Amino acid sequence: FENCINDSAVASFVLSFQAGVRGVEVEQRPPALSVQEGASSTLSCNFSSTARNVQWFRQNPGGGGLTRLFYIASGMQQDGRLACTLNTKDRHSSLHIRASRQEDAATYLCAVE
Repeated sequence: FENCINDSAVASFVLSFQAGVRGVEVEQRPPALSVQEGASSTLSCNFSSTARNVQWFRQNPGGGGLTRLFYIASGMQQDGRLACTLNTKDRHSSLHIRASRQEDAATYLCAVE
């Protein structure tokens, strides 16, 4: 992932997104997102069948291990600038990042069970 500075000298960076499931079709939006520092962003995970739970993970640029951000069975959870929702009826989960920072540049993964 490249970090770049735009004309207004505000840092921007890329969040990318992948989904992992077993036997479930998943629509993920957006697959990659360029975000300016300080802006908010939302990653969405829609799945074809009911989920018992959803886990959101983060993988830093260059690979390495996964860090679990959330394990959620329903409703909403928040941890600092990050919030996660799961609507089992609508088969949808989202990860919201508020006041994005340069260190948020990573690959985010949605795993559905």
